[in-house]
Amino acid sequence: MRPGASVRDYRAQPAFRDTVKQLGGNITLGMSFGMLLPVLAPRARGLVRIVAVTASVMTLVELVQGSPIAGRAFDTDDVVLNTTGAFVGLSAVC
Repeated sequence: MRPGASVRDYRAQPAFRDTVKQLGGNITLGMSFGMLLPVLAPRARGLVRIVAVTASVMTLVELVQGSPIAGRAFDTDDVVLNTTGAFVGLSAVC
């Protein structure tokens, strides 16, 4: 629940490839969300709406993922990285 903690852990891994997979995967997931959400839900268009919807959905995903799945936990960094990716994805299509 400490923002930045898992990012520091990922960066401290000896294999750079693992760091790129973890951080890049979360950003890429958010990018696709930022590109597709305005198309699928036209009322959600606009930077603030896209960021708010993405942060809300990703928070719900983290909560659901953290409760029934053993070995998984809510990670604030995943929400932040996904939301950053949505911003980047939206910026790429605008």
